[in-house]
Amino acid sequence: MTSYGRFRSEMAVCSDTLINKILRNGLKFDGLVVSDYGAVGYLSQNDTALLKKTAVEALNAGNDLEFPSNSNYRYLPELLEKGLVDREAFETSVKRALMLKAKLGLLDKDARLWNEGHIDLDPVEARKTAYELACQSVVMLKNDGILPLDIEGRKVALIGPNANAACCMVGDYTYQSMRFFWWGEKIDAHNPEIITLKEALGRRVGGALGYERGCEWSRPGEVKLGWGGDPRVRQLTLGLVETQDDTDWQRAIRLAEGSDVVIAALGENPALCGEARERNSIRLPGEQENLLRALIATGRPVILVMFGGRPQVIGNLADSCAAVLQAWYPGEEGGNAVADILLGNVCPSGRLSVSYPMNESRASYCYNNGEKSADVAYPFGYGLSYTDFEFSDLYVPREVKTSDEKLHISCKVKNVGARVGAEVVQLYLSPRSGQPLKPIQLKGFARVELEPGESRRVEFVLSPEQLAYYTDKGFYMIEPGRYEFMVGASSEDIRQRGLLTLTGQAVKADLRTHYLTSWK
Repeated sequence: MTSYGRFRSEMAVCSDTLINKILRNGLKFDGLVVSDYGAVGYLSQNDTALLKKTAVEALNAGNDLEFPSNSNYRYLPELLEKGLVDREAFETSVKRALMLKAKLGLLDKDARLWNEGHIDLDPVEARKTAYELACQSVVMLKNDGILPLDIEGRKVALIGPNANAACCMVGDYTYQSMRFFWWGEKIDAHNPEIITLKEALGRRVGGALGYERGCEWSRPGEVKLGWGGDPRVRQLTLGLVETQDDTDWQRAIRLAEGSDVVIAALGENPALCGEARERNSIRLPGEQENLLRALIATGRPVILVMFGGRPQVIGNLADSCAAVLQAWYPGEEGGNAVADILLGNVCPSGRLSVSYPMNESRASYCYNNGEKSADVAYPFGYGLSYTDFEFSDLYVPREVKTSDEKLHISCKVKNVGARVGAEVVQLYLSPRSGQPLKPIQLKGFARVELEPGESRRVEFVLSPEQLAYYTDKGFYMIEPGRYEFMVGASSEDIRQRGLLTLTGQAVKADLRTHYLTSWK
């Protein structure tokens, strides 16, 4: 699918470089290329001449189908007659569409185009998978020892706009959020069932749990519709997520003061974070940051749980929290997953797939540049656990040929703590002979669950192709030289290192066949 954006100054839907040189010739893709919704006519919605011009450029470049309608491609018969559209390109696009339909059985005499009857949106197997995924995705950013939470004889205050909210569990392109954003309907928390944090904790904690919403999600006008993507957004009015719960700041503070521990459930929801929704800040929205400060000021230990589709900047406020969890949009089982992590029924094992910002600096940063930054609060790959792991006995072959098919790297991981837990062993690569690769790159990872005292050897299987770089001449190059492989618990928590020398002739390749690392 070609996007709304540009690639090297070319609109993606019209980019010969992207569609043909890279996708078809480079990656050998022989399937159907379709546009994102409205992307062909993105710059020419009300201009017939531009609609025709973009149709010519997109079809000739190999964008086979226009989604969702034919606002541009309806002019193709006329453009073919005038010789503006390449007839061979047109016929090739038609053949690709028909071939896909044939493969899917859509052209069969007894083609089955849809299922009839009731569709179960909430099968048991899917809910089990949703729970497991949620448990593995939550990242514990800080823990001063308060977690896992011992509730014996303690009063727990659950406070915040996301404490009893189903909407903060599901992200932008989910069934519920799509209904909310595109059709203006309310988020249905029961189809399929979405478990809130309040509901899940209430089942586990019972009468020891008190709840107050505290504040609204955001201030009026804090979020607006952006027109940088799907053109259908221009016809929408941004809805607001509704709640039936009372919102009383002072009651929330009194609840916190009368409790032994506070869980602050804050962050965003699909009205604040998603396609075409724009905020001027990525700090906690509305009065949520002030609510967090007020809860901290009560002197009670505060466990911050943040929901949303992106990191939320909290800066030094993390220092005043007893624990911090980034729960993202955890899905319909998110409430159960977060509750079980808080109470120690599940050991957290999520790791950051981004460098988590300390502030709202607009400076460009990526971990693979190999430099630490004061703008980063938590590094790429970071995440805490309720147990500890020890890395040892790293094996990196001293020498591998550029012509070899595989190379094997392994290390031993041991759970040296007192709880069952999972470590995410991360394999990084750094060039050591001046090869034009990034200073550090993630090359593989393995999630390994271990009993207390248990150890396991984790073996990564790579190809020398994964040491290649892409040249400005349009091909891949594998260069002999020294490479350092590292294993660790994050991009900045490297536990062991080993040098490998790649020998033989430099290898030039138009196409790579190995991109991912396997492990066993």
